[in-house]
Amino acid sequence: MTTPDSVLHQRVKGTFVGPVAPRLDQPQPAVVAINWNAYDVPRLWDMVRRDDDEAAWTQARGFENLAQLLLAHHDSLKRLRESLSNAWSPDTSPAAARFFGFLDALIDSLAEDAVAHGSTSRGVYSILTTLKTAKERVGQLKQEWDRVTTDWLPEWWDHAAENLNRRAREVMQRMDAAVGDYRQQLIVPSQYAYPTSIGSMALPEERSGYRAAVVRKTRDAAAATGEAEAEVAATAPPPAVPGIDPVMRRGPQLQGVANAPQLVAAVPGAPVSVLPVPPGNAYAPGGGAYVLPGPGIGHGRWVYPMPPPQSTPTHHANSTMSPLSTMRQHANTDRGKRTMVWQVASGVPPVIGEASAQEALAEEQLRLAEAEFADWFADLATPWTDDLKVDLPRTETGS
Repeated sequence: MTTPDSVLHQRVKGTFVGPVAPRLDQPQPAVVAINWNAYDVPRLWDMVRRDDDEAAWTQARGFENLAQLLLAHHDSLKRLRESLSNAWSPDTSPAAARFFGFLDALIDSLAEDAVAHGSTSRGVYSILTTLKTAKERVGQLKQEWDRVTTDWLPEWWDHAAENLNRRAREVMQRMDAAVGDYRQQLIVPSQYAYPTSIGSMALPEERSGYRAAVVRKTRDAAAATGEAEAEVAATAPPPAVPGIDPVMRRGPQLQGVANAPQLVAAVPGAPVSVLPVPPGNAYAPGGGAYVLPGPGIGHGRWVYPMPPPQSTPTHHANSTMSPLSTMRQHANTDRGKRTMVWQVASGVPPVIGEASAQEALAEEQLRLAEAEFADWFADLATPWTDDLKVDLPRTETGS
């Protein structure tokens, strides 16, 4: 009978430190060697921003609960087996021998499934933790990416973007390696074949061959129906930077792999790697996109301005500046702060008055301009998705 500190319990809980025979009958997923240099920070962020899903954590807890339930059934059935064998010995009764052969196979199956689901739970937990860490780190780099043209002088924009890309790619490489290791903990248990008659129950000496036959039958049936083939997530990854192959070793092994990363040709209209230049920048007063070097672009290093709106608000007739730059210049006087008017009356403490209507109007115009820029830049830089926006340095009053 098993005890709470038995090897089986330790293996289910993941505390067993002894050698465990590898499972040779496990399906092998199709692994694509990704060339992370083909992706910039916004593309990498788009890959990981939806990770850390609560449903996935719930699934991991479900595997753990299932492992504990199977282990409890295993222990209960084994206790009943010992009590029954004392009254009906398989050593003296051929019928008992055949029945206990079936029962022992069922007990072993429960133990195997408990170990498999316990290991899978730990593997899923580890993978989700790795993905969560990568999401947090790449998310921080995405925020820095969106602020490069605001925080750095133009001669440093290329260097800053290159440094952020390098750091994000290192995060993804470490994540890729860790997930590959944790994937080995995901165990698919063998399908249990319930006997349909007394004649199909195995004798004790036949159990090893019986179990192997069940494994072969399960694997062959899965292969015949295509269930053993690796499946790739239905969500297609973001496209690579044009002109750089996202697969390190492209070959026949990728045939039939759904949504495998594809090479994007460096042709006009392809979404190249760009930095956001928010409205008010001296190089693009109305906002724009700074084109980074890359295939089909050459040295890059030029700003593509945001087209002016069809209609613009009125401004000073003698001004040669655009309305957007005028608003930005006005807002930069006390960036992110409202101008407070202190009114002091005789014999009472000071009170704070509201900002002028003109300043409030400028704030509102600035918010509208930034929102318009965010939509335009998203269409230009990340046209493959409709919900990935630039995180501007200033989008809220007082931020």
